[in-house]
Amino acid sequence: MTTRRELLKLGLYGSTAMLHLTGLKLDTWALSENKSPKVDPRVTPFQVDLPVPAFKTTVSPATLPGVPLFNDGIPTDYVSFNVQQTLAQILPGKKTLVWGYDGQVPGPSFQARLGRRLVARQQNSLPVNINVHHHGGHTQAASDGSALPEEEIEPGTFRDYIYDNDDDTGGFHWYHDHTLDQTGINVFMGLAGVYILTSDTIDALNLPKGAFDVPLVVQDRAFDANNQLAYNPFDHNGFIGNVFLVNGAVQPKFRVGNGKYRFRILNGSNARFYQISLSTGRPFQIIGSDGGLLKAPIEADQFRIAPGERVEFVVDFSFHTPGPNTHVFLNNTMIQKEGRGPDGVDPTQPFPLMRFDVLDTVTDISTVPPVLETNIPVFNPKESVITRTFEFNRSQGAWQVNGKFFDPTRVDATVKLNTTEIWRLRNGGGGWYHPVHIHRNEFQILDRNGIAPTGAESGLKDVFVLNPGDEIRVISKYTGEKQLGRYVFHCHNIEHEDMRMMGLWEVVK
Repeated sequence: MTTRRELLKLGLYGSTAMLHLTGLKLDTWALSENKSPKVDPRVTPFQVDLPVPAFKTTVSPATLPGVPLFNDGIPTDYVSFNVQQTLAQILPGKKTLVWGYDGQVPGPSFQARLGRRLVARQQNSLPVNINVHHHGGHTQAASDGSALPEEEIEPGTFRDYIYDNDDDTGGFHWYHDHTLDQTGINVFMGLAGVYILTSDTIDALNLPKGAFDVPLVVQDRAFDANNQLAYNPFDHNGFIGNVFLVNGAVQPKFRVGNGKYRFRILNGSNARFYQISLSTGRPFQIIGSDGGLLKAPIEADQFRIAPGERVEFVVDFSFHTPGPNTHVFLNNTMIQKEGRGPDGVDPTQPFPLMRFDVLDTVTDISTVPPVLETNIPVFNPKESVITRTFEFNRSQGAWQVNGKFFDPTRVDATVKLNTTEIWRLRNGGGGWYHPVHIHRNEFQILDRNGIAPTGAESGLKDVFVLNPGDEIRVISKYTGEKQLGRYVFHCHNIEHEDMRMMGLWEVVK
């Protein structure tokens, strides 16, 4: 079988390379151009209930031979995953082969706590290499999942990931596959899940909790005639599907009461953008972004969310009288025909991603306070020791940063511990959109094309959408001696990432 290094010499990147490595036949994936996808005719919406992934149960370290043990006084929890393939009932009729953490799509949710260490064993029972990235976490380099070949888990082996959870604040993170050149297909097959990091500060707020706190993982997929996932490894613009899943179910329904609900929405799609709104037109309150809660809630009636981004918002259903015919739809009004990027918002063509059925009368004592997160760090531009520029461009039929393809042996930036830096992110043109994700740190946006950020962009962020022609300045301070080492930054249109739109940076003393 051809090796990865030989494929790189041939210029074969991404999922095309993955097909060579695994020996999969191209017709397995029912290739199509997907230039103007229409909704799959097999789909009848609102037939299934919204699945809510359960939190992963901790285990005794004694059940995990060879797992790291600690005597530093920091409380430590242990969890164990088996990454495996299974059959899932997604469309009517034949079940679909998926890859999932514990065989679940999305995988079980992490329930972590600020200041409490979590060790996760990932056993690979798939026929391909995997690499697990804690997206949003202030994570040790060896446990970050930074798309480096030496960090991959080969079939039949495992890796223990150490999550210190020493971030500045709690937040709504996620975890997903990040294997070099094959992230697109691995995530498409199901390798993603939610990582919720809470804190005493967050718990003290009277926000909706328990059954009223619901994660929503939104993804688009495509299926062949046999109900199997159909992925096109040759669509370098980015893969766009025509079936819409929320928490792994096709356009589900969700029973709610006439109270407030906290929804944590993650765009887990490979390349699709969404414009989220409610069918009633009523406003909701945005309370969080990628890196955690905002300083104060923001009232809005819609928001855009790009691949990899997260937004937390509170919907108040008390304006509706419970009954069998009381429905509210979570709509997408973003038109997007191909992976290049969105074509624009059309409120006259709302597409329902899911339906809320207001059936229950509840006693709601929750509130959305005027002050949310009080521990958000302030990064001072005057303390910045350097301003770096990274331009995301297309060349030679693939994707580059500063005119270079990703090379896992080349460090593109060296950052000194405990210093502050400004990074200037530029879109190199051509009409493509690039949601740029930087590992390890949360950042604050200083400005977008010279204008101060608004909405969810005013909070801590790790994904920054570069619209055509955009330039964004972001700032952060690189703290944490445990987090020395190499990390990556890249476009989170996953096909762009697989086609080498990624850079490598290192934190040193």
